[in-house]
Amino acid sequence: MEMFRERFLTALGRAVTKGEVRLPPGQTRETLEKRFAKLATIKWNVHIRERYAHGEGVAHYLARYLRGGPIGNSRLLPAPAGKVSFKYY
Repeated sequence: MEMFRERFLTALGRAVTKGEVRLPPGQTRETLEKRFAKLATIKWNVHIRERYAHGEGVAHYLARYLRGGPIGNSRLLPAPAGKVSFKYY
């Protein structure tokens, strides 16, 4: 968990520095660094699983959320045969 937390915060900080991730309005780099420092001190509950060897496992995982879950029909997008596409916020 500690390794994931460190790597995640480091990667997110780099992405902000490179301009790949934009800060919300009113957020400064200084406030972001303070937030990262606070996040680095708390325990994260991280559940890491093995990668799926094929897309079928991912489809089964996502299917659980399609019926009345957070991924509703309004988020599904037209996609070529054999592909799954949805928008997220």
